[in-house]
Amino acid sequence: MTPMEELEFPVFAKINLILEVLGRRPDGYHPIRSVLQTITLEERLRLVPAEAFSFHCNIPQLENPQNLVVRAWRAVEALRPLPPMAVTLEKAIPWQSGLGGGSADAAALIRGLCRLLGWHPGREALLRLGLSLGADLPAALTGGAVVAEGIGEQITPLPDGPSLPLAILKPPVSFSTAQMYQRIDRCPPAPQGDLPAMTAALQAGDAAGAARLLCNHFEQAASPQEPIRLAKAALLAQGALGAGMTGSGSAVFGIFAREAEAAAAARSLAQAGWQAWACRTLPRGEQEAREEAALHFSQR
Repeated sequence: MTPMEELEFPVFAKINLILEVLGRRPDGYHPIRSVLQTITLEERLRLVPAEAFSFHCNIPQLENPQNLVVRAWRAVEALRPLPPMAVTLEKAIPWQSGLGGGSADAAALIRGLCRLLGWHPGREALLRLGLSLGADLPAALTGGAVVAEGIGEQITPLPDGPSLPLAILKPPVSFSTAQMYQRIDRCPPAPQGDLPAMTAALQAGDAAGAARLLCNHFEQAASPQEPIRLAKAALLAQGALGAGMTGSGSAVFGIFAREAEAAAAARSLAQAGWQAWACRTLPRGEQEAREEAALHFSQR
């Protein structure tokens, strides 16, 4: 391992531009098809040499052995020796929001350990490791824009395209993924998204095109009493070209034509009482460059 004082590693959220739930398998799993995209909404994971492994978080209820960061550490440790480190998570991505923060935390730890240790297990082995921790981990480990199929284990990376400006709202409700799958089992089949057209829009940086193609089957599982429709309407009223829920909710994002418009919308909605953030889609190449910069900074 390269000597270091401390590594502070970025962790990036994701959105689902398309999320289709394609029925229910006999084993209880739900096959999906999704276009996921990393975004610049971030939190930080800090690794510091210590006498023994420990995990700390600024949200105390997340400090437990079942936290995905702890499970990811143990999973890597089962494959190769790890130097003892104190791992600290500064949580900023809202949890139970559909923004993939937990999976991103675990993926960032694994990617960070790979970079720190010069460990190269290979893409397939890395994705298998991720899948052992959760269905969202293979996409989080890949980063950028990806198509995920099966239960999330079949990953097709998409080439980088230009960034799209976003504003994110977190309504004052949270949904568990299990709860939303139970609800969607009772819903009628929903129209499918246009994956080829969405892929083309992302490659071209076509914000209006991507906004027209947003599709999330979980939206029909959100009841009219829950503020998902209200959040989407609030974003559209601020000039979003389109808006949709991410994951199984409850966060909602809007795609804007320009970053200044997304920033103004987030400020206005925050003043109106929403939890709101302005950000943008994050190309895989830029994500990897930021991670590499964090590693180099730690070695200075």
